[in-house]
Amino acid sequence: MGTKQLDVASPGVELYEKVFQRFLTVLDQDQDIILSKQINYYEQLVSSFREDLDYLTINQSKHNKVSRLLESLAEDEGNFHDLDKSLHDSFMLFIVGMGNYGKSTLINALLEQPAAETDVLPKTWKIDVFRHDLPEGKAVLRFKDQIEQELTVSEARLFIEQEEKKREKSEKEIGQILRKERGNLKSKEAYDEFQIKLRREKLYVSHLIEVHWGIKNGYRLNDFHIVDTPGLTQNIMGEIQHSINTYYHKADGIIWMLDAQVIAARGTMDLVEDLKKSLATVGGEQRDNIIAILNRMDQVHKNAGQEGVQNVIQVANSIFKDYFKAILPFSAKQAFEGIMANDRELMEKSGIQQLHHQIHNQFRVNAKRIQLQKKEESMKSYGHQVNRVVEEFIEALEADYHKLKSDHQKFLDDIGRKKSEFMKQIDTVLKGYEKKVKGHISSRTSTLFDLGSMQAKEDYAKNNIFESDSISAQIKKLQEEILSQSNDFMQFYSKKLFFTEYPHLQENVHQMDIKHQIGLKIDLKHHQFNTDGFAIGSGIAGLLTSLVLGPIGLLIGVASFFGGGYLAKQSKISDLESKLNSALKKTIEDIKGKLTSMVDELLGTVEQEIIVAAMKSFNDVYGIIGQSLGLYEFMENIEDFLEISKEFSANIIGPAPDQRPALKEILLLQKKERMNVNC
Repeated sequence: MGTKQLDVASPGVELYEKVFQRFLTVLDQDQDIILSKQINYYEQLVSSFREDLDYLTINQSKHNKVSRLLESLAEDEGNFHDLDKSLHDSFMLFIVGMGNYGKSTLINALLEQPAAETDVLPKTWKIDVFRHDLPEGKAVLRFKDQIEQELTVSEARLFIEQEEKKREKSEKEIGQILRKERGNLKSKEAYDEFQIKLRREKLYVSHLIEVHWGIKNGYRLNDFHIVDTPGLTQNIMGEIQHSINTYYHKADGIIWMLDAQVIAARGTMDLVEDLKKSLATVGGEQRDNIIAILNRMDQVHKNAGQEGVQNVIQVANSIFKDYFKAILPFSAKQAFEGIMANDRELMEKSGIQQLHHQIHNQFRVNAKRIQLQKKEESMKSYGHQVNRVVEEFIEALEADYHKLKSDHQKFLDDIGRKKSEFMKQIDTVLKGYEKKVKGHISSRTSTLFDLGSMQAKEDYAKNNIFESDSISAQIKKLQEEILSQSNDFMQFYSKKLFFTEYPHLQENVHQMDIKHQIGLKIDLKHHQFNTDGFAIGSGIAGLLTSLVLGPIGLLIGVASFFGGGYLAKQSKISDLESKLNSALKKTIEDIKGKLTSMVDELLGTVEQEIIVAAMKSFNDVYGIIGQSLGLYEFMENIEDFLEISKEFSANIIGPAPDQRPALKEILLLQKKERMNVNC
């Protein structure tokens, strides 16, 4: 049977094509709405995750990992919020440079007015946005918590200056502490950790992230927002890489400034490596929305003539062509001077006309498409950026949690072994004592019948048969050895089950002025152990007198017990030996029982101290609630924490729910439109 040919002119096919075209049209028209819903989905994911973590968190100091994670997530939530808001903003054209290569002069040339300060080494950590839709002389400050504050330009400059002074003051304080403690730090690792710790605790970090400046209207790019950025090679006030990436994810288009003089003087591989590092800083090695300009070409021409200019252009195109949409020779100085003087010849020579042409072709013509494409790319980049931070946190938490569980189990096993060791030591001492006293009972009991007074008999039994002072000294020594071994055991585990972000610094604590902030030192000698009067290191002789000589004294104290002839005496000696042996047995049982109770109390204290200290140190690092509930409840909270974090990690890099309208919605919309037309 042959294949039936589809009649392309049939009503069914025609209807399908109309519906399909309508479907594509609606998708294109609603692309920003769809993208907004997707961005809101990820923003809500971050918000819910923050709430879950906040519920399981205590001790929310900025010095622990969870609090720093929560702070980072708050910024991430704000980034998604800003991204959604920016869907309807003007095109954001970022000016990026690897140093002080004339960025401000270029910005002024593009704005056709002296808006950005020149000849000032940039120190700021923020981005500056120049906008025609703000009144001239006004500035809007935007903060990490999404709060905005409108000020005059002079007020804004004063606020920024005060923020920089606060930063400088905190850096100065950190430097002073580092210099003071340098001699106490035994290794470079300890020094580096101490520096990190100080920066986390004392470094002032401004919440200001953007300043929007109002400028005169009427320039050629007034449908763009021109954005000045921190130099890529400067220390951006100590801000972390996460924040730097955040700046450049906001860019719809980028003009990347390269120094033509550097290209003329440097080796090719050095230039490529510098560029790769800088591109990596802004989120990737290759970008489709970047135009490069070779600034200071006027200086190259002055030094090497037209041949030098052509050589720089040729070198730049050969090594950078795969990284930029276009590479243009340029002089920011000539461009701005030409615009201010209305010197068309100087403007033409500067390359500003070619730059405007490229901006128009590469950005303005396709502005909406570029913005939507860039926002979608930024949405995904933010998700992966958040995920990297969360995954690093999960990895650290899992490693420490595994250490907590495994070391705790080993600790419990070692406590059991330690008790067995102590009981063996106790048995050794008591068995030796029992053997010796039994010999004395056998060989010396008869002497008791030859002594006159009852006091002499008691003293003889105490000193010569039971050797009370000797066993007292042995037990006291045994107690001290057990206490010392317990203390050493606890010191070992106080370090093994101690959690810190600064392991090398931990070794230097005793030499520094931060003993109260880092470290753990537990000493059992500070604890008082007393089991039914059997105090460590005291009262042993009196206890033995009570346990041993009490019943013996009763026997000896009966005068008639020592009367009678030879046969009666032998019978009484045998009877007394039996009673003395019974008393010895009970005495040893009582001593062992009390020593066992002491060991149990001692090791119980060790276990309690170590577990409490381990949970406290873990809590100091992470800040997870449950420390007061006990170890097992604490570990359950950690497991909940990990489960929530892993679920979030998977979702934040996963696809958002399909927000596109269904075909049924398109058909209903089309039907509604037809009905409106007929009406």
